Amino acid sequence: MRKRMLAIVLLLAAAVLAGCMEKIDKLKIEAPAYMYGDQAKSVDVMIEGPFSHADNLFTGSMRIGGKKLETIVFTPGTGLIHYDERNLANGEGPKRTDLGLIYYDKETMAYAIEVTDAALYASLTGKKQEDQSKLIISSPANNEEEANAVHDRLTKLDYFED
Repeated sequence: MRKRMLAIVLLLAAAVLAGCMEKIDKLKIEAPAYMYGDQAKSVDVMIEGPFSHADNLFTGSMRIGGKKLETIVFTPGTGLIHYDERNLANGEGPKRTDLGLIYYDKETMAYAIEVTDAALYASLTGKKQEDQSKLIISSPANNEEEANAVHDRLTKLDYFED
């Protein structure tokens, strides 16, 4: 009887622990990316860091067009946020920059970024962003047609379903 009770307790404990275990994927996305809008070309992008399925949240780093962004945070279908922590030595908090919107498919690891930050836009295009300027980076894509198809597919996903 004691063995049976111990077995039941152990099974229940294992079930509770399994339910509490958070699924976290370690992402390292370096698939071909293509940038289009006011300028069209291939662009090097790497996204690396943990993605928490429980929180639907990525926190990591990104290299985009040769620019390294150390602390990036996003929830798919919302803003792509960069925290620049270089001011921490001055006793200030990190500078928060909204780089644009990001759409991300956890199953295929495809993404599309709608760049809205003027500094990132200028860094990627070499031009000042005008009021109606548009810049989208999609992956995986090798040309504008593929990039547009990825963007269209991802913007139609329901990111906030229950």
